[in-house]
Amino acid sequence: MSFKIDGTTWLPSTTAEHAQEWMNGINDLLEENDVRDSDGNVVKLSQNFANALYLLVLSGADRLKDNDEKLQSAINSFNIELCDDEQIENLLPIASITRNEGSPSTIVLTCTASENGSCYIPKGTKAPFGDVNFLTDYAITIQAGNTVNITATCDTVGAIAVLKGEITSFDVQIPNLLSVINNTSSEVGTNAETVDSLRMRIQKGQTIPYSLDGVKLAIEELTGINHARVYFNNSTTSITTLSGGVELQPRTAYIVVNGSSDEIASTYAKYMSAPTQNAPNASDTGTPTTVEIYITASGGDAEIPEGTYFIYDNVQFTIDEAITVADGETESVGFTANEVGAITIPANSVTSFSDVIENVSNITNAKSVEGLNKTAYKQEYITKSGQSIDIYYDTATNVQIFVKVVLAKGENNDSEQIRNQVKRDLISSSAEWVIGQDVTSLITSSPFIDCSYTEVAYTLVSTDGETWGNRIETACNSIPHVSDSTIIIESLT
Repeated sequence: MSFKIDGTTWLPSTTAEHAQEWMNGINDLLEENDVRDSDGNVVKLSQNFANALYLLVLSGADRLKDNDEKLQSAINSFNIELCDDEQIENLLPIASITRNEGSPSTIVLTCTASENGSCYIPKGTKAPFGDVNFLTDYAITIQAGNTVNITATCDTVGAIAVLKGEITSFDVQIPNLLSVINNTSSEVGTNAETVDSLRMRIQKGQTIPYSLDGVKLAIEELTGINHARVYFNNSTTSITTLSGGVELQPRTAYIVVNGSSDEIASTYAKYMSAPTQNAPNASDTGTPTTVEIYITASGGDAEIPEGTYFIYDNVQFTIDEAITVADGETESVGFTANEVGAITIPANSVTSFSDVIENVSNITNAKSVEGLNKTAYKQEYITKSGQSIDIYYDTATNVQIFVKVVLAKGENNDSEQIRNQVKRDLISSSAEWVIGQDVTSLITSSPFIDCSYTEVAYTLVSTDGETWGNRIETACNSIPHVSDSTIIIESLT
């Protein structure tokens, strides 16, 4: 943006340019008024530091230069490409967009109480990691000798990659706490949207237009939503099939989110009026996780009553039916979670019930049979006319991705530090993976393009860790996920 003065486009000038113009003006006035010196010559002022008048002109020229810079900044404030960062913030309400504030990383901490007594871990207990902390999401009491999992959320927004075993303590001493460790890597969050990203979004016109992309962006700006996808079948008669086999009805939208928010319905209805649906195979209830528990009796028969339970990962598992275990025998009985969802209990992780039962000498378990998470949801939207409209949406399911990272010849694959950094960089980059995105070896290799600590020859991807390739297709309602246990590092031979 610019303007003209007397037909000439205005441009900011430097101190030297202002001083030159000023001195030329003075000399022109001296000549026009025939001002002469004692020798009869027309006076001409020279630009040197011995001339006190020139120093005065130079000072004034510098002030004019400062004013030019302020005027140029004001002009640039109307130019998205050139305006400063603060002005971008000012433009957000005008452009009808808000900054995506990102989301924090989470982690599961495995805590074990000593045999001396139970221990109590308060909500918000800090587990330090570098210059950030992971805060426990809830308070929990662990019975003596028991082990439970507790989730913790990072106090800093962004993709914080914590590898297995890197957190081993809280920041305070907790009585009777024998150990704490993360047996899995963190679930990385997303970084807050940068000013440069906002600038680019406004330049591209991505300012919540009334369209599929617009409502997708609006949902992603909601607090608690990491990613979103909105699909639409524009046919009036035929069903369309999305990737993953989701059948979308005519003139119907399908919303998939990673995260949660109470404002999905109101946000969608603000920009679109098409009816919505869940995926035909989505679960609106979910199913609970079950696990087989093996109980050994000693010193007499053990009566395991109805209502017996244990707690794992802050979830209560209750016995399916009362059972009597004869002295010296081992019997198995099923336990079911009191809430739906997939809970992974490794074999031999359960060692006691909530209450001590007479004559029970040993308790162990088989690997859990994971339930299904609830994926089908709906929210009610009330129009200004008082009409109630149900808005349906699904939550994305995680798809585990295996990645093989092959180091170039001569690279040190025995260095734990290098191996861990490779895993950390790959996990951090996976925070940018979105719903329905196909994972390719090009994407998994991108974190190592300018890698300075090692040279990566290539990467391969797999869904089972056995059959490798260069591309994995992801369903429209799934989001690819990688952890340190699914990253395999090898050397080129």
